[in-house]
Amino acid sequence: MSREALHQLVDRAMAEKKFRQRLVANPDKVLSGFDLDPEERAAAYRFRDALSSGRDPIDLGASFTTMIPMGRWF
Repeated sequence: MSREALHQLVDRAMAEKKFRQRLVANPDKVLSGFDLDPEERAAAYRFRDALSSGRDPIDLGASFTTMIPMGRWF
């Protein structure tokens, strides 16, 4: 499966505060709107966990998206 859906999720979380808040508050509902395979879903939850710990979404998203093409998941 393409990593495009995961890129879209991260990009949107970086750009939209309300979306980011929904992702942190209700990840199951938000992630249901994205076509993610199990590995991508696990990565999305790790991204969500990092967001909920207070990490800067821009720094976090930028570092996260650079790892996607290499197949690494922070």
